Amino acid sequence: MALHDTAKTGFTQGKLYDENRPSYTDQVVDTIAQQIEDSHSHTEYDVLELGAGTGKFTKRIWPKLKNKSYLATEPSEGFLATLQQQCPGIKTVRCAASDIPLPDDSVKAVICAQCFHWFSTPESMDEIKRVMCQEGKLFLLWNVKDRNVEWVDTLIKILRQNQPPLPNYYTMNWKEDIDHYSGFKLQQLLELPGVEFGGSVDDLVKNAQSVSVVASMPKDEQDKLSERVRQYLIDIHQDKEYIKVPFKTMLFVYSKV
Repeated sequence: MALHDTAKTGFTQGKLYDENRPSYTDQVVDTIAQQIEDSHSHTEYDVLELGAGTGKFTKRIWPKLKNKSYLATEPSEGFLATLQQQCPGIKTVRCAASDIPLPDDSVKAVICAQCFHWFSTPESMDEIKRVMCQEGKLFLLWNVKDRNVEWVDTLIKILRQNQPPLPNYYTMNWKEDIDHYSGFKLQQLLELPGVEFGGSVDDLVKNAQSVSVVASMPKDEQDKLSERVRQYLIDIHQDKEYIKVPFKTMLFVYSKV
């Protein structure tokens, strides 16, 4: 199964990720759900979710969809097990975006929540286009920490310091990839208010530990970085019991060309 090495090693602990990552706002969930409900194409599946992870987005949107067929896919065994526990009523399959086990034109909507940057390759986009019906839509969305806030930007730099360049939302390499691909056309771009997320210093350290670049480190390096993050947060926020992390939600909607 074709996966980035950091995704292979960094996305194994489903419980850690599920407990320490933010969910999604009603606004972005409702926006996507409404567009799916408005589609009247007849396909094998109404929704295919790629890189569903531990089900953070899956369990938010599934109750909003009435009588819709939903397939959630995830390449990581550890994440898939958590996804199945969190969303017991949803059909799941283990697969990568570059090898989707569905026939041509069998899906009305494809959703990639917090993950498209990991597989924005021609091979994966060919597969997504293949399984989407002609009237289908591709929804790409991210919870994004607001790097316009100085302490947040510094925190992200601490997490990525001395690390090789890795796929992530902020580089926008994924956007260049899909823009250069002739099979999709951007229909809608929305910057929406972000999810409410925060906690104690300990909570934010655990959130940092759930980031792939950190989770894939050897244990001793993880411990050193976690302590550095802890000290930085204490220096900035002192004795605050609750630290709010500012987020925004980015939604990109593509149609098939």
